[in-house]
Amino acid sequence: MAGKGGAMPGSGRKPKNDEQKLIEALCPYHDNVIEKLSKAAESGAPWAVKLFLEYYYGKPKQSIKLDGELKQTDLRVFAGKSKAEIKELIQEMKKPDDSGTDQGSGE
Repeated sequence: MAGKGGAMPGSGRKPKNDEQKLIEALCPYHDNVIEKLSKAAESGAPWAVKLFLEYYYGKPKQSIKLDGELKQTDLRVFAGKSKAEIKELIQEMKKPDDSGTDQGSGE
């Protein structure tokens, strides 16, 4: 597995100089693009209204609905264990709780 991971050639943020060159190359189109976006938003084009609102107000926060119970595991239980022992521990953790305290069963 040697040689895997790490920085990849061409990855990461481009140098500020490259970014500045792109901005300068697009500068002549600025007024035309703003005018077309304005006209599209005024005419009610959904994509233009959405784009305007996202840049003006920012995208709304996304919420994530979690179903089920979250369990927290102290990672120290894995210390000093072999791979086989760790796999066995994980399988035990995945088993449903047989203590009769299952709140989701409705019984």
